[in-house]
Amino acid sequence: MKLLSCAAVSLFILLNNSYAEMPKKNNIVKNPGFEDSWSEWKKIGENECWNISEAEHHSGKKSLYWKGTSASEYVFIAQDIPCPLNESSRFVVWVKTKDLKPAQNGGGVSFAIQYYAGGKYIGGSFKNPQLSGTNDWTKLECDIMPVENYFGKIERVEFVLYVPTLCSGEAWIDDIEVYKEEPKHEPLEITVIKPFYRNIIVGNEPLQINFATNVRKKDNETLSLKLKADFSDASGKLVESKTVNDKTLEKMNGILDFKSLPSGKASYKLQVSLINKDTDVIASKTFQFEKVDSLPENFFHLSETGVPLVNGKSFLMWGYTGLSNSDNFPYLEDKLDNEKDRMTNFAMSWNVHKRDDASIKSYLDKLDSLGMKAVLIPTVNEKPSVEFINKWKTHPALLGWFLCDEPENTQVPLQDLVKKYETIKKADPEHPVIIDCCTPEGILKYASACDIMTTDPYPGFFKGAGSRKPITVVTENINAIIKSGKSPCWIIPQAFSWEYFGSHEDRYPNFTELRNMIYQTYIAGAKGVMWYGYAFSRNNNDLLLGIPFLGKESFLIADAVLAEDIKGSVSSDNPAILYSLRKTDKGLFLFAVNTKWEKQNVHFSLSRPPFADSDLNVISEGRKVLIKDGKFRDEFGPFETHLYTTNEKDASTYSVKNILGQIDDATKKLLKKGNIAHQSTGSKVTASSACVRSKKAVNVYLSCVIDGFCGKDTFLWLDKTPGKFPDWLQVTFPKVQKINKVIVYTTDLKDWDVQVLKNGEWTTVAQVSGNSSYARESVFEPVETIAVRLYITAASKPRCEVAEIEVYKVDIDSIDKKQ
Repeated sequence: MKLLSCAAVSLFILLNNSYAEMPKKNNIVKNPGFEDSWSEWKKIGENECWNISEAEHHSGKKSLYWKGTSASEYVFIAQDIPCPLNESSRFVVWVKTKDLKPAQNGGGVSFAIQYYAGGKYIGGSFKNPQLSGTNDWTKLECDIMPVENYFGKIERVEFVLYVPTLCSGEAWIDDIEVYKEEPKHEPLEITVIKPFYRNIIVGNEPLQINFATNVRKKDNETLSLKLKADFSDASGKLVESKTVNDKTLEKMNGILDFKSLPSGKASYKLQVSLINKDTDVIASKTFQFEKVDSLPENFFHLSETGVPLVNGKSFLMWGYTGLSNSDNFPYLEDKLDNEKDRMTNFAMSWNVHKRDDASIKSYLDKLDSLGMKAVLIPTVNEKPSVEFINKWKTHPALLGWFLCDEPENTQVPLQDLVKKYETIKKADPEHPVIIDCCTPEGILKYASACDIMTTDPYPGFFKGAGSRKPITVVTENINAIIKSGKSPCWIIPQAFSWEYFGSHEDRYPNFTELRNMIYQTYIAGAKGVMWYGYAFSRNNNDLLLGIPFLGKESFLIADAVLAEDIKGSVSSDNPAILYSLRKTDKGLFLFAVNTKWEKQNVHFSLSRPPFADSDLNVISEGRKVLIKDGKFRDEFGPFETHLYTTNEKDASTYSVKNILGQIDDATKKLLKKGNIAHQSTGSKVTASSACVRSKKAVNVYLSCVIDGFCGKDTFLWLDKTPGKFPDWLQVTFPKVQKINKVIVYTTDLKDWDVQVLKNGEWTTVAQVSGNSSYARESVFEPVETIAVRLYITAASKPRCEVAEIEVYKVDIDSIDKKQ
């Protein structure tokens, strides 16, 4: 027995050590177990933290080893792979960790797929399992759905391993696999068509389902299929039954209607079974339904066409994420003083749910007074809080509950989200649960864990021209939501620059691009907009002024936005133009956008309803186009949007030309006469420390204090050492300047010295003590210097907060007059 045991152990070791030499079939990763050390792999960044280890291995004799931190924020190990872009793929990585502590913002051993075109990174599918702590060898795996259409033309695919280097501890990585995923086979699929929302049957509304069968027959097998659908009440009593016997049931699509529902409030169950030869159940699906005679007040529901209904009225949801602070409300009150000019009706905060009850109530009460709705996050320590839901579910400002943001990026298990969704739904049957996904793969995976799917398809706009991903990524994601069966679908469009996350090639979207994304959304069928995010929109005039304009324009034609597309009514000779024709009581509306960064000419042909020779008004442009024989032509600038209508009044209410002029004028006014600290002068900002999203974005955040935006809700400089002083903030000019005035816009600084750099040393030229003003001016004797510094010794809050600093050169004319 001893000899046999030793032989068995030896055989096991032999097989185990041979694992890496026998890669799994179809694995497209080369040197997956690092048996050939760094062969096929490349290091990106400062790589002293990555090495090859022979001390630990999942199989074979070697593994990839990570330890410690680095000056870079992320350090990558990468390999180019021939990833099938039009097929689903499976990714497997084995990881072992020891005392791996996450960074402040989370993190752990992670991997990603990154896509490149034209020599530039254009996006990726980030999978962040966040494996930390101490773990024996653990299998991390995920699926990557087809991305060919999502990212457009892809020239190179890169598999990347990384650990955020703000982590500490040790990690080993081994046996990496990437292979084609076989599609899952479902012999029976059921979609509930009616009722339209949460399986709640209202009044005399019928129950209607769509079924799809796909039975794989074994060799020489005889099938005798039957589809049976039983609709029963809570006691199990059969209310109505449907049976389908058809020779084509092996692969068939069909619809079943149930109309014999008794009146009154009750619970019901529908069971649909696919049966072979009367006894062999191939597949079975069960659904629960609630029936009510009418909806209570403040109940969210859907119309037959998927239009959101709040208190029984159509609701175009339009607003911001990140709208959290009471300081924002004066701005909103100014914009909402006239219902005709409404520019938002919605707000979502990422942190209000963490506040005390009085603060939450004040926030909701204020939104309600402004005629606005709120989406709240109902989770405490990542678990739904029934207590929190019960406390706020009856507030009239509540629109819904936000469950999860981009779950595909952290590989949240679907069953976990479904469980949380059911918990929230049970606690509050009257308000929808919302999830946001950033990719078609995530949308299709997590659709069953929410009532409303939102998506944040950020094109990523380059400095100069064009976008990182095709701007049609907006349409691709909305199409994925519609394919998933979720209606309504909402969008979180890009209202920020990736600069703030470390990408120096990127910029904010301009007004034309903002308008393109919004009307692409409407054309594709979305019914709501929630911009990400409010904070970013305070430091860019295209966003600050352009988004409210687009809100007003959208509410003006909300009936058309919420209306259904008239299928087959329009055609064009240019595939770069996306379009949709809608009909409302106010007239006909044709939305059209150019999806290319080049000018486009297009001929439209209108077939239904019949169009007489006449003019079409172009909304917000002050012009008309002539329809002749049901046809007209127009020209589109890069990413330009045109909205055509038979309604002359709506067409002339607002003006794109005027808003572009206002944006241009406001941008010019950011540089105040005599202010030499403005970023356009070449001045630079440094600080003792700074709170930023990415180390690579430090300079972008710091430059916000010299960008000309002085408002209290603009981006602030925040130091990174709360409660510790002194702190300092410095502006350096491109050349020596003669100055005599500094203005500081601050929400909390109390005591500071204004210092100038002379002969390599800092000299104090003014002091401020006990400040309580937002804009504090310091005037001093004229002095020549190349840099000014605020040396801060006290603040009313733990962190220093500065919105803007202005430095003025000496006005020679005014000095001469005084003398």
